[in-house]
Amino acid sequence: MRSPPFCRFVFRRCVAAVLVVLWGAQAFPQDPRLIALIVVDTQSREIAEDMQTNRYAIGGLIEKDVPETLREIRVIEGEKFKRSEVLQTIRNLNIGKQDAVLFFYSGHGYYDTTRGSFLKPPADNGAKFYLSEIRKALNQSSPRLRVCILDCCSVIPNGSLSRFAPYEGQVKKPEEPSPLFRSLFFEPSGEVIINSSKPGEYAVCRTHRSNVEGQRNYSTGSLFTSLLVDEWQQNGEPSDWAAVHTTMRRRVAEDFERFYPDGFIPLGSGKRIQQATQTVWTFRDGEPLE
Repeated sequence: MRSPPFCRFVFRRCVAAVLVVLWGAQAFPQDPRLIALIVVDTQSREIAEDMQTNRYAIGGLIEKDVPETLREIRVIEGEKFKRSEVLQTIRNLNIGKQDAVLFFYSGHGYYDTTRGSFLKPPADNGAKFYLSEIRKALNQSSPRLRVCILDCCSVIPNGSLSRFAPYEGQVKKPEEPSPLFRSLFFEPSGEVIINSSKPGEYAVCRTHRSNVEGQRNYSTGSLFTSLLVDEWQQNGEPSDWAAVHTTMRRRVAEDFERFYPDGFIPLGSGKRIQQATQTVWTFRDGEPLE
């Protein structure tokens, strides 16, 4: 039988080893990751194909700018687009406190003057699913950064959304996050909420351009998403969310005026309504950005 002093010696060595392991885990945390949840409404028949291509635009952009080891992309579409599935998926994400989480939604959207933005998943028979519920679920794991981007109307739409531009071309696997994505998703902390339209506004799609013969043809893609993808593809330098807001608000407003100089937008079925502009609406840590 071993003597008590020897047992105490072994015990102290074991405790010291455990403390070293624990200290090392705290001193050298896991690398921060970008966890993206892309939710698209492909059940609404009039926009199903467009939402399908839109998921590839955003997903492809992330794959191009963030190494596979530092990202996780989940997609919810079709019949799985419902409140319970979205919230359960968020709960099941392996989110660390050092991670950034991106929630990107594209589809029909609405606004309530008392409770804010909400969705109406067809699989839930039109029941309201509020952005505030999504924000609360994302915050449960206390990630370093939470970003919600909604490309949808902020009123009850009377017409259909339109086509969204797919991501095209081969994706070169990056070895590290691009300077832009590092500055937006891997360095900051807090919460960012971006709505592509202010309350009372429609988020326009199917923006038109004139061809060589002077005839009007419509390009695929929503105004906001196509400009966001273009901006992030063309300008890969470090940035911040205030700059993203300023740039996107300016570009969306400029293109809206260029495409709809008479101040009327089509809602489908030949109906047109008056709308002077489309205003990107952003909150940083609960405070609106101007």
